[in-house]
Amino acid sequence: MGAITRMNELIAVVTHQRAAVSAEGSQHLSSVEQVAERNLQDAPDCNGQDLSHLAGRLSMLSQLFSVSSQVPLIGNR
Repeated sequence: MGAITRMNELIAVVTHQRAAVSAEGSQHLSSVEQVAERNLQDAPDCNGQDLSHLAGRLSMLSQLFSVSSQVPLIGNR
């Protein structure tokens, strides 16, 4: 009985951690979308140098996006 309880606890932890990772990823993607929309609005008024700056800014923001998962695998316990 204790093993089943422990497995249920692990499943609950993994589910919570995955939900947190998904929420974080969603926030990052929303930020990238906002930057892309601003860039699209600014593009008609930009010259090549401005576009290069915007591309660099978008690249920098996209590098901030990472998914780190330290979720324990149930089979490895």
